[in-house]
Amino acid sequence: MGPPLECQETNARDRDTEDQPPPYYCYPEYEDAIELFRALESDVLSLTHYEVFEGDAVDRFVDESLAFVSELDTLALELVDEHGTITLRNAIDGVVDRRGSYGLDADLAYPLSGHFAAHVDRGTLERTQTDGVVAWCRS
Repeated sequence: MGPPLECQETNARDRDTEDQPPPYYCYPEYEDAIELFRALESDVLSLTHYEVFEGDAVDRFVDESLAFVSELDTLALELVDEHGTITLRNAIDGVVDRRGSYGLDADLAYPLSGHFAAHVDRGTLERTQTDGVVAWCRS
């Protein structure tokens, strides 16, 4: 049996993958999966939501995915520190302001939610509300 539905990667089969963030929701699990791909040292990597990677493209995918995850985790905390309390909409806008638009910027909601949830689990952040909207702040 696979991970819970809310921890499975979102289906992004019809997107231009070079312009979209990696489609994940559960931050630590996604990072662990990418590290597993690295450990496999495979010459070919086929995922449901990306094209088939071969040769050096496998290593580039792994490196770029891990770099994105690390950068987004850092950005999520920086945005909380700057805003004090931040909603998902404001966090998406903050990421786009710093990294540029992905075209489907709302898709950043998945990985950002995952990073915020992981920080709540660790006790770094707490989930709250601002004007009836879910938000996060430092614990």
